Amino acid sequence: MKKLQHIFFLFVLFILDMNFASAQTAKVYRAGALIGTFSKLVDASAAANMIGDSIILSAHTFKEFDIPMQGGQTWQGTMTITDTTTIDAESKGRIGVRLISAKGRALIIRDIICTNGETIGSFGSELDGGAFYASDSLVLKGNTIIRNCHAKRSGGGVYYAYAHDHVKITNNHSDSCGGGGGHIFATDSVEISFNTAKFGGAAGEATSTGGHLYSYSNGVLICNNNASIAGGQFMEL
Repeated sequence: MKKLQHIFFLFVLFILDMNFASAQTAKVYRAGALIGTFSKLVDASAAANMIGDSIILSAHTFKEFDIPMQGGQTWQGTMTITDTTTIDAESKGRIGVRLISAKGRALIIRDIICTNGETIGSFGSELDGGAFYASDSLVLKGNTIIRNCHAKRSGGGVYYAYAHDHVKITNNHSDSCGGGGGHIFATDSVEISFNTAKFGGAAGEATSTGGHLYSYSNGVLICNNNASIAGGQFMEL
């Protein structure tokens, strides 16, 4: 009887350990030391309020939207054949909003699938950037994927970002001004594909500084983007 009780106790510990190991976590590190563990990225982002803080996300699907972004942070996920980190906004809002500047420091997003972002506002900048709206420094890198996002006006995938190192921006849409993929500085192994817009399937209209997609390095693939009126790949670059 005691042996059976012991076996049952070990089984319970095993189940508890498995549940703990598989728990969704967003861990905040500062200068290499763990300072907090959260179940939601929005809470981890609020805690990571010092330049250089990193948020390490477990290989789970974080169903969150309108997460405040802070310059100087790093969001680090997992991207392997069997395990991935995903942020799914479920079309309830953007994934990230209101990037707060930190003395010119960028927010870095690495190895994360970002999906189903949606602009739900009704005027101004609320209409731009399906996944992310960043008027300051946003860096996408390391196998990050922006997909299945929608903007009512411009930047279906993202409104202003620097993308490099195996980033993929695909299957996003903007309704109006253009840039189905987004307004992006793209270099080094970036794919921008299967995005759609009224004007400029891949990238938006030109500005006084040039265009909204700057491809100035080898290894940038831009293909299969579509615009219903003009500029299947680009609009006035």
